[in-house]
Amino acid sequence: MLVPIGEWRPDLPALGNPGAMEAKNVQPRESSYAPFRSLQDYSAALGGRCIGFFTARSLAGVTTVFAGTPTKLYSLTGSSTSWTDVTRASGGDYAADEHWTFNQFGDYVTAWNGVDAIQVFQLGVSTKFAALAGSPPMARYACNARDQVMVGHVASANQTVAWCGTNSLTTWGYDASLQSDSQELPGGGPIMALVGRLDPHIWCQTSIYTAIFAGPPYFWNFNQVELERGTLFPKSVVGFGTLSFGLCADGFYVFDGVGAKPIAQGKVNKWFFDRFDQGYPDRINAAVDPIAQCIVWAFPGPGHVTGDPNMLLFFHWPTGRWAYAEVQLEYLAQGGQTFGFTLEQLDTPMPNVDLGAFSLDSRIWTAQGSPILSAITTAHKLAFFTGSTLEATVDTGEAQLVAGRRAFVSKLRPLVDGSDCSISVKAITRNRQQDEVTVGSAVAVNDLGYAPMRSNARYQRARLIVAAGGDWEHIHGIEVDARAAGRR
Repeated sequence: MLVPIGEWRPDLPALGNPGAMEAKNVQPRESSYAPFRSLQDYSAALGGRCIGFFTARSLAGVTTVFAGTPTKLYSLTGSSTSWTDVTRASGGDYAADEHWTFNQFGDYVTAWNGVDAIQVFQLGVSTKFAALAGSPPMARYACNARDQVMVGHVASANQTVAWCGTNSLTTWGYDASLQSDSQELPGGGPIMALVGRLDPHIWCQTSIYTAIFAGPPYFWNFNQVELERGTLFPKSVVGFGTLSFGLCADGFYVFDGVGAKPIAQGKVNKWFFDRFDQGYPDRINAAVDPIAQCIVWAFPGPGHVTGDPNMLLFFHWPTGRWAYAEVQLEYLAQGGQTFGFTLEQLDTPMPNVDLGAFSLDSRIWTAQGSPILSAITTAHKLAFFTGSTLEATVDTGEAQLVAGRRAFVSKLRPLVDGSDCSISVKAITRNRQQDEVTVGSAVAVNDLGYAPMRSNARYQRARLIVAAGGDWEHIHGIEVDARAAGRR
């Protein structure tokens, strides 16, 4: 019989689970699981722990990466693999150990942390950040709202949003002609995240608002769409297209401006909360992987070191399928983009072609501004998930292969698309539902494409393992050769 590897749903009971009980170090696809790769270092180290990351592309098409540490701001361009200290020229180091939020408005990148004066950097012109003119409010979060910048969680009023003048980044406070103003949102607690678009999404602790442009005299209307659901984890919220995704008190949700819909109920909510160390609420952060069509959350799970994320959770938005990976990192890079290089420019990042970490046809070199998932490692270096494939482990659901009887399984044939990979299979069995499962030894797939077995039990499942470093594309399922076992 053919047993497809269905959707990973570890929150459901093993018996009769229509999907997979395990989907580790893989990414979900439409009807299969694809490999996930290790991190490859690209840059030198930052001067400290990364607590904010942003990729900007100037109107001239030049990509610049920004990163923030507790005391400094840094930039990185294609001209070097070393970070440049672009901390403000006057005023010294930043005082607050607060997460940085970055925003790009035209060729101006602003940096916000809710404590220090708002910082601005003009792409192609500035060499250091400087205080933004116009007396902007000190806020924690910022986004673009049509032709304005909207900010939230103002230092003196954490339930207040404010917005600059139309196409005027330095106009703040009430200005009728340029339509700048501020507004307190009375319900839902402190503002925790803003997701920019024509109608921004505003996530508070216990509610979600939409901001809808109304024009004079009120400029913006704020609708409290979700009355009981918000987020306690600001960096868990990320936007893509017309949607925003985030972690609420009862699990993961997608918000479309009309309401919040659960995306992990009966799938991975319990699995996640059983593993997430909520003693580090500031360490979970989200990013979009548009190539894989996944929202990715990084979080500290079992075995983490001082709160650094060591697990990634993938949500494939076209199908609603999930998977996870175990990877040590410091900060998952939202909006990471490649720099793009000519052959002459490759001398700087890769002076020795033979010793280069990335192949010459990698998107790292060939696609200027192409979005690609990246991270800051625990060594404070920018890295891309372009290394060797990680060891993949996928379990089927548990089944009674012969109704009312034990079944004898003589062989298992994994269905894996791959030209050069080492595959093994384990039988997982038990005879009563109240028994602990027995995990058999790994059996390598032979030259005929199957793993010979002698498994005899009432309830059975299979664990498929693809060794690290292999060249493969999809895990589809497993063929099981089984028959009714003899009675005693």
